Amino acid sequence: MYYAFDRRWLSSVVTVTLVALNILIFLLSLLLPDTIHDAGVLNVYLVLEEGEVNRLLSATFLHADFMHLFSNMILLFYLGAVVERNVGHILFALLYLVSGITGNVLTLVYEVAQRESWESLGASGAVFGVMGAMLVLLLKLPKAQRNGSSLLRRVGFMVVYSLFMGMRSNAVNNIAHIGGLLTGALLAFVMTYRNDRIDVRAML
Repeated sequence: MYYAFDRRWLSSVVTVTLVALNILIFLLSLLLPDTIHDAGVLNVYLVLEEGEVNRLLSATFLHADFMHLFSNMILLFYLGAVVERNVGHILFALLYLVSGITGNVLTLVYEVAQRESWESLGASGAVFGVMGAMLVLLLKLPKAQRNGSSLLRRVGFMVVYSLFMGMRSNAVNNIAHIGGLLTGALLAFVMTYRNDRIDVRAML
């Protein structure tokens, strides 16, 4: 039997570090709300006109409220540990960060194309990258094993449902979600191209 807090999770150092870092920054933002928010939130004018490209990354570590943080971190902790074990620590960190940054870049492209401007924050783009990677790992399972498990259907439903709910809310940046999802899936495909020994046992 596999437990959520067994040694496989404890060995997923990047996942645990990212979760801890997001929580720490959220707590700091409660103490210094204006300072942390203003210094890191994604803003098309500040990035393109003022050259503050650091916001493409910093915005992925900010959250609007506790539920925003909780929903992202529970997915990151659960799925991230599995993806990290399959691609390795360094490549997982790269996948997570690149997915988040790409989602934010596409957000800026969309805003410029639509002549719109809004503030955006959250780890959702990066987390969707992890979800995309998880889908790729499940698709790489042997056919018999994949057909005998509901994991692919469950993760697929999770992705579709999350995107659908995002489309129903004006407060959700679905552009970052889609960008992160596609980036994570592509990177996971490349990272595991020669790896046929996918381990998702901890999710069973």
